[in-house]
Amino acid sequence: MRKPRFSDAFILEVLRSVDAGATVRAACRQYCISEQTYFRWKAKYANLEMSETQRLQQILEENRRLRSLVSDLTLDNQALLSVLSQQAGAIGQV
Repeated sequence: MRKPRFSDAFILEVLRSVDAGATVRAACRQYCISEQTYFRWKAKYANLEMSETQRLQQILEENRRLRSLVSDLTLDNQALLSVLSQQAGAIGQV
């Protein structure tokens, strides 16, 4: 999984600066981000605190790990079914 470019602390700092009274345009210029990025972050992190963002990252990492496990098990299952069907076909020909 690729490392995010901006930390959660940085994202919350940008959001809090606008909440404190700065304009969106000025904050985006100050932090060198686009307005689209700001509004995307606002939609995702608007009501979260730092501990909640860390928990969100932990949940996302756990979700990624579980998806990987499921895909590995699915591949193993398909391989076993393939071998089983080949053996059943060989027995039927005898």
